[in-house]
Amino acid sequence: MKLCKKMMAYDKTLGEFLKDMVFVNTFCIETRYPAIDPLVVSKEDAEECFRIVERVITRIDEMISKK
Repeated sequence: MKLCKKMMAYDKTLGEFLKDMVFVNTFCIETRYPAIDPLVVSKEDAEECFRIVERVITRIDEMISKK
């Protein structure tokens, strides 16, 4: 989420990913700083995270290749 906001300084259209980054961020924090109770992630949520990340990476690759 924080990186997405920083990227928006270069291209405001990347703001379209903010909502998706909030979703991905909920899993990121828990995996870095595990709680006593393990995080259970559904297959659907994991697949959605991968779809989001693939879209973001594709967009960044497109931006880099244009420069």
